[in-house]
Amino acid sequence: MSRETIFFLHTLKDLEGALPLGNGLYLNGDFNAVQQYILDGKPIEGVIRFFAGYAGWDHGQLAKEIKENSWLIGKAGKETLLNQHFRDLWHTSLNEMGGKYAIWARYPQYPSLN
Repeated sequence: MSRETIFFLHTLKDLEGALPLGNGLYLNGDFNAVQQYILDGKPIEGVIRFFAGYAGWDHGQLAKEIKENSWLIGKAGKETLLNQHFRDLWHTSLNEMGGKYAIWARYPQYPSLN
């Protein structure tokens, strides 16, 4: 895990170097241009969300973990990813997936206290 790297999701379709993720959402791009965008007083809320740090995997490790169902994979909505408070993001994402995942979202944090 590294906390020295910043990633950002955004809706700035013309940002040079941005990786399109689909549904009008992009990953990273020209960080200097993003800094200038912010300094120019343009809107950030609902447009850009920054993430500090990342976790890394050995070659093939993530694919193996996905195959073993160690990860939940779903399509998160752009509005959720850009606007949801970070403390509620997991809960909201599970609810959006529906079914058993929505039940998981309502599971108490400390079930032994029930």
